[in-house]
Amino acid sequence: MKLKILLFTIILSVISVFKLNAQDSHNVLTFTGGLSFEKSYNIELAYHYKPTPNLGIGGAVGCWKTFSDFGSLLSDFFNSLDDDYYYDGYSYDDGDILRPYLKASIVGFTPDLYKSENFNIRLGLTMHVMINPTFTREIKYERPNGQPELIEDFESRWYSWGGELGVDFYDDEFGIGLGYSISTLELKTMIDFKRRAILANQFIHGVFLRLYFGI
Repeated sequence: MKLKILLFTIILSVISVFKLNAQDSHNVLTFTGGLSFEKSYNIELAYHYKPTPNLGIGGAVGCWKTFSDFGSLLSDFFNSLDDDYYYDGYSYDDGDILRPYLKASIVGFTPDLYKSENFNIRLGLTMHVMINPTFTREIKYERPNGQPELIEDFESRWYSWGGELGVDFYDDEFGIGLGYSISTLELKTMIDFKRRAILANQFIHGVFLRLYFGI
């Protein structure tokens, strides 16, 4: 609940801080590729309607994918889902998961920090809510001294919150943005032995590269 309140406050701040002037409306199509520090990546296509040059409202369709290592990025992308994961009780495995998603998002831009004849530079902040199918994990681990194997089930949430902060290099029709991303997407799990509970990660951090097209 605290996270939801914080994100809602940030969104309201973006709307109030950025200039809302009477320049022409603009439609923007973006293609984004992201890579997290938790062995996952995503690709998405988004559309935003800009009632002002500094504010956009829209959404995206895409998919996110976990992978075992960087060498298997391409081959992993085409693998099917597997809901059974085996744990030794002391380590975790990020698994092999592929999920499509929908996003609703709002984006705000600062006034230009730099202007030239060829391109301009600005900062962009995007806040989003992501909706995707859940996934389940059957976690099995052995106990010492021949005790029976323990089995725990974990099911992820169907929603997550997140945002991106980046630098944009752009002109009227095309732009490139890159920066930092954060999300509450549940990707990995760990076992809490004292409470016999399964804990999901709190935040996913990463980087992104985004292409802007004016339409």
